Amino acid sequence: MTDITRIMKERHPAKEANQIAFKVFTLISDDVSKFLLVGSLGRKEETVGDIDILVIPKSITAIRNKLRRIGRWKKGGERQMSVEGIFNSPFDLDLFLCHPPAQWGVLQAVRLNPIPLVLYGKQILDEAGYTRGGGALSLDDMPIQVPTEEDWFKLVGIPYVPPKERWDLVAEIADNGSKIMADILAKRASL
Repeated sequence: MTDITRIMKERHPAKEANQIAFKVFTLISDDVSKFLLVGSLGRKEETVGDIDILVIPKSITAIRNKLRRIGRWKKGGERQMSVEGIFNSPFDLDLFLCHPPAQWGVLQAVRLNPIPLVLYGKQILDEAGYTRGGGALSLDDMPIQVPTEEDWFKLVGIPYVPPKERWDLVAEIADNGSKIMADILAKRASL
């Protein structure tokens, strides 16, 4: 099997991160209509470096005001908010906000998949003539609806697998002779 090299932050047990993520959910649940753990926590890895969450916001201002109180504020734009050391824990939070023109399925795929799989998908979509931007896809200037992550997998032409099996999918694509994936993994290994 292909050796997968990742640049990692200090890792901590996912159980601890889940407890902190639940606190975040409780804090902002009235201000979002959808909430999903993404990144390594969403892939159900045993250890995580930070907490990544994807939401559909009802009130960006309310979310921003609440997150400012739980740790060291890093940034707070319309698409991403970042807070260090949330709830006095070793975890940093990256909260990704999905609102038009962004498509939930695109952001879910980008934020839940391992980076090599995201880069692979981007290259496949670019080669097929899709335009990417703002969390949305278009083809010939026509917006493409990508309401689910499964729809993103179909567009990229790879089988959908549960998040926990995504690193195995990266290795399988590389082992099956994908030059694109081999190049992506070689570049990441050289970092």
